[in-house]
Amino acid sequence: MRITTWNVNGIRAIVNKDGFDWMDEIKPDLLGLQEIKAKPEQVPGLLLEHPEYQSFWHSAERPGYSGTAVLFKQEPLSIQTGLDMPEYDDEGRTIRVEYDDFFVYNIYFPNGGPKNWRVDFKLGFYARLLELCDEHHRLGENVILTGDFNTAHNEIDLANPKANQKNTGFLPEERAWIDKYLEHNFVDAFRAIYPDRVAYTWWDYRTNARPRNVGWRLDYFFVSENLRDLRESYVTVDNYKGTVLGMDYLHSLGHKKILYFGRRIGSITHQLRAQGYEEACKKFGITPAFVDSHYTHSSIKKGYLIAMEMFKARQHMGHTAIMASTDTMALGVIKAADEFGMRIPEDFSLIGFDNINFSSLPKINLTTIDQPKNAMAAVAVDMLVNKITDPTVGYSHRIMEPSLIVRSSCAPC
Repeated sequence: MRITTWNVNGIRAIVNKDGFDWMDEIKPDLLGLQEIKAKPEQVPGLLLEHPEYQSFWHSAERPGYSGTAVLFKQEPLSIQTGLDMPEYDDEGRTIRVEYDDFFVYNIYFPNGGPKNWRVDFKLGFYARLLELCDEHHRLGENVILTGDFNTAHNEIDLANPKANQKNTGFLPEERAWIDKYLEHNFVDAFRAIYPDRVAYTWWDYRTNARPRNVGWRLDYFFVSENLRDLRESYVTVDNYKGTVLGMDYLHSLGHKKILYFGRRIGSITHQLRAQGYEEACKKFGITPAFVDSHYTHSSIKKGYLIAMEMFKARQHMGHTAIMASTDTMALGVIKAADEFGMRIPEDFSLIGFDNINFSSLPKINLTTIDQPKNAMAAVAVDMLVNKITDPTVGYSHRIMEPSLIVRSSCAPC
């Protein structure tokens, strides 16, 4: 099940701007919304009448304030609202959705308020919710908490930790409650996978913080420890970091107009690679530009066909470098460029991803991102042997470090 969370900060404005169009592409099975600031009858019917989704709302008693909603494809076993405490429930902050294997809580945690006047109210909310979660765990039930927690847990979770030590959202007593949840059989899903990655979910629009990436990570997925072990083991490379490595290298060569070639929707691997490109663009002040692939997998032929269309339409004009989603897509670009009489790297630089055998051939000599295949294979074999030796061993997940392989397909701009 794909679960997505979003603090919309006013759902009516989002709907009026067609802000939910992305759902047709991402297709979440359940979407948790916070700070909706509306009742269902105040929202245009298009969202409520979506052919694939049902919705459930928990609006605040106070008009234009707080509130939560969920949109879901699969009919849940039950839906409940609130924490059985009127002072919190009147603000529409909690929806609990029950499925066979877990409960999902969609939550909008209280803000500590100007001059921290509402911090005690906020901490009481943390305490009451944890009581309910502890009861779930005592009964052997799994829980997914998602939504706007309104607290940055550690210094890595906000851009200016020292300046905010006395402000709500980063107070020691607020952060201590996050620690307590992690001590009570919860896992911060993002940090479990990306322990060192700087990533934010909220930027203050009043200070134009997003272009400067002065943000906070306030939105979380906390999952029960029992859900940590998916029913499969895997070894993969850090796809996000790999693309960032390639972009760092191109930028070091002076390239400021870099095209991303072969973006594919619907693949986690490709989503992460494209996200790495976008993050690097933000870091360097580069305007992102994509040539998408509508194919379900990558190949030299598909890369060639897409590149031929790109060159015919002159989509590449003005770009001095191309970051390809895979080596096979990059090889397709090389073949098409040759037919158009273009030279690499004289006319544009090119980087691939995967370091397949063909990429090192003399006439190709492609700069690429390497997946440490031998190390990944060794780890996978160890996982398999451990599982065979002891079937009670949990499932393992390993993300390996990529590296940049510099060859002759890139040149200074």
